[in-house]
Amino acid sequence: MAHLEITCLDEQAIDQALDDNKNTYLLVDTLAIERWAYVPLSPDSLEIPEVKELADILKEHDRYIKLQWLWEDTEWQKHYRQGPCLVQLETSSPLLNFFTETLAALNFGIVLQTSQSETALIKHLQSLLRVTIEDKGLTYFTFHSPNAIASYFDALSSHKMLQLLGPIEHIIWRQNTGKAYQWFSYFSDDVNNAQMFESNSSNELGWFHFSQDEMRSINQDSLLHFRKSLINDALYYREQGYFERQPTMALQKLSEADIQERIYQLLSDADRYNIVDKNLKQRWVELNLYYQNFVKSPDIEKLLKDTEQHPNKRIKQVNYLINERLEKDTAGEAS
Repeated sequence: MAHLEITCLDEQAIDQALDDNKNTYLLVDTLAIERWAYVPLSPDSLEIPEVKELADILKEHDRYIKLQWLWEDTEWQKHYRQGPCLVQLETSSPLLNFFTETLAALNFGIVLQTSQSETALIKHLQSLLRVTIEDKGLTYFTFHSPNAIASYFDALSSHKMLQLLGPIEHIIWRQNTGKAYQWFSYFSDDVNNAQMFESNSSNELGWFHFSQDEMRSINQDSLLHFRKSLINDALYYREQGYFERQPTMALQKLSEADIQERIYQLLSDADRYNIVDKNLKQRWVELNLYYQNFVKSPDIEKLLKDTEQHPNKRIKQVNYLINERLEKDTAGEAS
């Protein structure tokens, strides 16, 4: 019986953890990296802003890499350069340093190794662009999401996890939990894995199936990770003295347990006011925790709790009002 084990990895030991005899790849989020690298010019600038494509960004660090977009020759062919990209490189490549120091901190990808061919790896990853969820049908699947990988190991049996991995024998990823993070590694040299992969190599999109119980486990893990991220952020800002300004000074003295209780209450409040989207929930917590002096003003409080308006519109308007008042406060201090 296969035994799959995830180990914690010291950031300084990532180079040593790679096997020079295996093919090494980065699996990265193309569009996210290109958006991150884009720097808009000021409104009055007469220059044309520089728009860098993924290949240009990565080849600034290693010109000898080879890129293969997973959407190429699929139903997403028309937009294939916006999809996930598999980047082949040597274990000594300086691009790995750029990944560990920058890209991984932004959740932009993972490191993969395999002793099988690039063609086999691409074929397998393309077969996972859609998976089947019980009672929900086909859905797009982002295998390269680093914050989700550990939950798959927890939710799936060893046999099923090996099916999901296919030719992938080694994964290294950084799991970011708010301001805290930990590097993880999965490694297998199980010869049976290759045989299992061969039996699944002809599968079409949607061949991999998640049951309801597996999805419940994955979603619960995602919720716990989300909550922990919010708590870690708050603890970080407390450590940095962010809460020293009035009227949030009281938060500076709160224990970790008290901050956790406060965040859980804010998440409950978000549900009560129809804030369901995870990104909007995060901003709801940030607004109520870090900008209490603004949020407690009658106009902003009324706007936040106005369930007649779409949540995105509410949060956007509140962000605008707070930024406007922060600018006024800054201008007042300067004068």
